Amino acid sequence: MRALLALAFVIASAPASAAEPNPADEANAYCDALKGLATGEKMPFRILADVSSGRREGPPDWREFETDDERARQDTGDNLNGNANVYYKKEQAVYIHVLYQSPSRDWGHYVNYCFRPDGTLARISSELRTLHGRVRVVRTFLYDTSRGVLSQSKRVLDLESGEPVAKGRDFIDQEVPVFWAMSEFPFYKLLISRGAA
Repeated sequence: MRALLALAFVIASAPASAAEPNPADEANAYCDALKGLATGEKMPFRILADVSSGRREGPPDWREFETDDERARQDTGDNLNGNANVYYKKEQAVYIHVLYQSPSRDWGHYVNYCFRPDGTLARISSELRTLHGRVRVVRTFLYDTSRGVLSQSKRVLDLESGEPVAKGRDFIDQEVPVFWAMSEFPFYKLLISRGAA
């Protein structure tokens, strides 16, 4: 009987087996690390922009620039409605920051795409800033390697105060563009033209 009690005590006091890793937490940690490197400009990156007019019909005209200043000098007042910085790790594009905006600049949509080393989309984080309702719409989508949604969130905040807005406040929203792979971006041909897509 004592041996049975001693065995029960050993089993009860043994550490629990390690919990299964949470895929959403893993994706967030990975993407947060890449975002930190990208915002600190500690990863090589390429500067791109769509120089086509936002007021006239026509196809996008994505081009590459050596510096942000060079890109800014191309601004005609109705172009540069798509701007992208593509960040690389080990010669593979893994993090893309895109600014979509209207020709009148009354809204800007900042969208960050984070890709795993295997090329699958891990996270999209976006912030829409719009004068139409004077709000910021902050969204995060986390995906598994099979394009399934692990989690998603949305917050609507006052543009000036950053406080949550009351439900029912009118504003003009913008859809978050989803690109499951690098090859789906409208500027992909630029990425492969110099390799390291």
